Amino acid sequence: MNMFTRLALCIAAGSLLLAGCGKDGKDGRDGRDATAAPVSVASLTTDQWSDLAPKGEVLSVSINSPPVVKFKVTDANGNPLVGLGNSSKSSTATVASYSNVSFALAKLVPGTNGSPSKWVSYIVTTVPTTTTAATATRPTTDNTGTLVDHGDGTYTYTSSTATSPR
Repeated sequence: MNMFTRLALCIAAGSLLLAGCGKDGKDGRDGRDATAAPVSVASLTTDQWSDLAPKGEVLSVSINSPPVVKFKVTDANGNPLVGLGNSSKSSTATVASYSNVSFALAKLVPGTNGSPSKWVSYIVTTVPTTTTAATATRPTTDNTGTLVDHGDGTYTYTSSTATSPR
């Protein structure tokens, strides 16, 4: 086979591959469009929720006071999860808290002179109630800030308190 014939066969094979892309030129995955449809967690049954296997990805963290965390949540198939902002407030709480989201923020302090490195929490407080004030007692998580659901599986969480490492 001469070089011209090989080139013609390669061009013909390439044309067949391009023709299989469809009119819009988008390449789908497993019969779905390349853009995944959001999954509303509010519409999931109890069984679907327990089988969800969510995956989280931290997009950015700013530790300026107050801390801000930007993150993304998808299901096992890569579909964005929306609607994680469920909050509730108990009868003794002074603020509502998120039932599906909480954050622990810490920094790794390198050891010196042979001592081991250690984690230092940025969140060392208790949530105030109608009967007790917030106190700095032990490292904890934060779920009483502001959560913004961007509707595409990405979220921005702003802590409710100014924090600094202890």
